[in-house]
Amino acid sequence: MAISSKENLTLSSNKLFLIMSILMFVFYSNITNAQKDFYKITNEGLIVNIISNENETNNSSTANTDSKIYLDYTKDNISLNDELKEYLKIQKKIHGKFVPITGNVKELYKFFKALKGIKTKKIRIAHYGDSILLGDVISENLRQNFQNKFGGDGIGYLSIKPDDIRMKRTIRQTVTGDWKMGSITTGNRSHFPIGISGLTTKATRNSTVKFRTTKFMRTSRSFKTVRIFYSNANSSSTIKYSFEKGKFISKKLQPGSGIKQLVINAPHLEKSLDINFGSAAGTYFYGVSLETGNGIYVDNFSFKGGSGVTLTDIDEKIMKDFDKYLTYKLVIINFGINATTLPISSLIWYKNKMLKVIKHFKRAIPGASILLVSVGDKSIKINSRFVTDPKVLRLVKLQKEIATETKIAFWNLFEAMGGNNSMSRWVNAGPPLALRDFVHLTNLGGKIIADLITQALMKEYKKMK
Repeated sequence: MAISSKENLTLSSNKLFLIMSILMFVFYSNITNAQKDFYKITNEGLIVNIISNENETNNSSTANTDSKIYLDYTKDNISLNDELKEYLKIQKKIHGKFVPITGNVKELYKFFKALKGIKTKKIRIAHYGDSILLGDVISENLRQNFQNKFGGDGIGYLSIKPDDIRMKRTIRQTVTGDWKMGSITTGNRSHFPIGISGLTTKATRNSTVKFRTTKFMRTSRSFKTVRIFYSNANSSSTIKYSFEKGKFISKKLQPGSGIKQLVINAPHLEKSLDINFGSAAGTYFYGVSLETGNGIYVDNFSFKGGSGVTLTDIDEKIMKDFDKYLTYKLVIINFGINATTLPISSLIWYKNKMLKVIKHFKRAIPGASILLVSVGDKSIKINSRFVTDPKVLRLVKLQKEIATETKIAFWNLFEAMGGNNSMSRWVNAGPPLALRDFVHLTNLGGKIIADLITQALMKEYKKMK
């Protein structure tokens, strides 16, 4: 009996701890779409587990897709102002702060001038970065912030088979069949022409892709226009597509080299798209853009393990061809984490390579402003403490020099996070704003960074007005 009582007491204690934990989690449940995200990294990608309160769960359906458990909210109304209030409370706790844009701020005027006529056209932001952007982190909220203010709905450009295909919460993307791949980071043995996203796929007889939107971000829940980018089609090449499990419709592709665009306009807002590329075997397909109306679109181009130096492998002419269709007015370049693995003696080499990258973009997309974002904080463990990697400080200094020498704008992500040893505070914040690798952000941390970038850009925009 004594043993049984002890077991019951232990069980009761465990139950009490579980109940207290759930109550703490519910307290934060109104942060994003009344949801709370917890994460861990596995070989399959970023695992997302969401806990919500009882009433919210009754109005939602739970699904398990690509090893991610998430809640599909059908009646939620997102209030960006309410979200920002909650995020700013957290931001103060972890000492994130507003940091103005420095460097050649006038470089941003091309972007700001384009914003003035946004109601009658589409413009885009290209957001290039390393694994800090994987899963649409930062970009997803940057997109929603700008679309809330300037219009446009839709996730924008999606590569056919990106590195983070199983990590994005803004889209569910399923790729089947055989695809031949070329990438500026993982290799391009067949010398495929590389697209604007740094990736290229070559279709075979059984190649298909399916896109399905999610409820996570208000401005990415549906689309009305589909744009498919390709090259090297022959006179008989066709693709077949369908919306929402409807009838498949065949579309003929334009033959020839050079980047081509196929535009499909849906009769009403759609949430799902299936494309069969089997009758276009041998054609290079670069990506698909999902859009609705005029406004602004933010394209996430993330590279796992990339340092940014291989961006010059995207042919200048191909970039110009893409820009004719996509009209980029701002290019954000956000690399650095992987450069911290280099020896100190190689950082000057890295600087010189990135100088070439900036010049490459200036030639290829002359109508776009360029904003260089520094590396964020990254921790290393010394004895029992996690402290800022000394290479981060050196790298931030070099990135400032890159911006100065190329006469572009600069934003200091390291300072915005709180400077020295800030990553440890982000990891241990409640809820966590960074992962326990002390390198990458959670979606919540990405939201705070996106808000700070938005604030910094809008402050300069108001000055111009």
